[in-house]
Amino acid sequence: MLDFLKKLDKGIEVIQTVVCCIIMFAIMWLTFFMVFFRYVLNNSIVWAEEILRYLMIWVVLVGAGLTTREDQHVCMDGLQTALEPYPKVRAVHYFITRLIVFVFMLLMINPSLELIRRTGNSTATSLVWLPKKAVYISFIAGIISVNLSLLGQVPRKIYAILSNTDEDETMHEARERAAEMDRMLEAEAHAAEEKAEAVPDAAEPEKGGDTQ
Repeated sequence: MLDFLKKLDKGIEVIQTVVCCIIMFAIMWLTFFMVFFRYVLNNSIVWAEEILRYLMIWVVLVGAGLTTREDQHVCMDGLQTALEPYPKVRAVHYFITRLIVFVFMLLMINPSLELIRRTGNSTATSLVWLPKKAVYISFIAGIISVNLSLLGQVPRKIYAILSNTDEDETMHEARERAAEMDRMLEAEAHAAEEKAEAVPDAAEPEKGGDTQ
C-alpha cells in the first residue's frame, strides 16, 4: 500500500511538472511571436496579451503545488527554528500549520465554484470563443494541486523532523562545503608539516661540514 501511495504521489508530481512546463513553453513562444509581430512586422496580435495573462494565472496556481511539495513557500519559521530541540512538538506544530492551509484550501472551493457559476456565458474580450470559466477553473486546479502536494509532502516532512533529517538543502550544501574546506586545510597543514620535517634533514650535512 505504501509503495502504491509513493507511486501515486510521484505520478501527481509528474503531472504537475508537465502541465507547468507546457504552460511555460506556451508563454515563451507566445511572447516571442507577440514581440516579433509587433516590432518586426508592425502587426500586433490582438489576443496575445490577454491569453498570456490567463496562462500566467494557470501556471502560478498549478505551480503553487510544486512549491508546496518542496516546502518553499514564504513563511514565518521562527517558531519552527525555536522548537528544534523538541522534535515532537515541532512536528505537531508543523502538522497543525499545514492542516490550516489544507482546510483553508477546501473552504475556497465553494467560493471558486460560485465565481465560475456567476461567470455564466461571458467570454474573453479578444477571443469570443474562449469562455472566462477557463480562467476561473484555474482556482480549482490550484486548490487541488496544493492539497495533493500537502498530502504527499507533510508526512515526509514530519518523518524528517522526528528523525532529525530535515536539514535545509542550502544548509546541507554549506556543511558539505565547510567539510571540504576542512579537508583541504588539513591536507595543506599535513604537507606543511612534512616539508618542515624535511628541512632540518637537508641542512644537517652542511652543518657537519662547517664544523670540520
